[in-house]
Amino acid sequence: MNHETFTVSAVPATPIIVSPRSMLTLDALLAALIYERTQDADLAMRSVPLTETLSILHGSAAFLKGEVRPAPRGVGVFKGGLQPREVSEPRFVWPSRRRGGHRQYTAINPKAGAYRNTLDVYETLEAERIVWFGRGDIAAVGELLSELTHVGRKARQGFGRLIPGSLEVEPYDTDRSIAWPIEDRPVPMRPVDVDAWQAMGFGTEGLRIEPATARMPYFDASGQRLCVLPPTRRAYWADDAQRWLLSCSFQSSIEFTQE
Repeated sequence: MNHETFTVSAVPATPIIVSPRSMLTLDALLAALIYERTQDADLAMRSVPLTETLSILHGSAAFLKGEVRPAPRGVGVFKGGLQPREVSEPRFVWPSRRRGGHRQYTAINPKAGAYRNTLDVYETLEAERIVWFGRGDIAAVGELLSELTHVGRKARQGFGRLIPGSLEVEPYDTDRSIAWPIEDRPVPMRPVDVDAWQAMGFGTEGLRIEPATARMPYFDASGQRLCVLPPTRRAYWADDAQRWLLSCSFQSSIEFTQE
């Protein structure tokens, strides 16, 4: 494999949903495109044309670049399935009309078990571009991405549609797929488990650390480990990078204390 560093960028034509829990990493995107061709999930995860270090593929999370603003309707509400491991999380506790208390979704159709439904609320955003960084076979990456039409959550409902012809895969002079230096510390550009991050020579002080999945399949919660995560989903590579890092810091949807 050719080991080239590059960027991928495209212009969204419709509002995009970039869930805080789904990093939309470049490797996951490429694996999904391979799966669409082959219908073989194992082959898709093995065939991503990106460099690998300590079992971490060199594909960044998706970042929104330029002016980022809420879409006119602000949020998208969709019916979803509630997994048992999620029922105690604060995002599934909603106000009750009775006595100002709270109720949980566990009280809704408990006989459905793991298949009970919820209403998932996502922020819908408009942005000038969506951007990834990678290292690997730039020709193979470009050929796979030539089939990409939508990105992000709820693409089948029309969110995250890309303007045809706007996607670009271009060489980049530095590998920014895993870490980006901000002043005196590297900031993660994708989920990386803490052990691998430290083995790469990076420190964890001041970084966002939460349980997450750093390797495919990302939807498999059994693979969660303590990971360093990007502090924001908005671009912070600019002259005022430190201001961006502070003003766009991520607010976690779950409470977690590192022991």
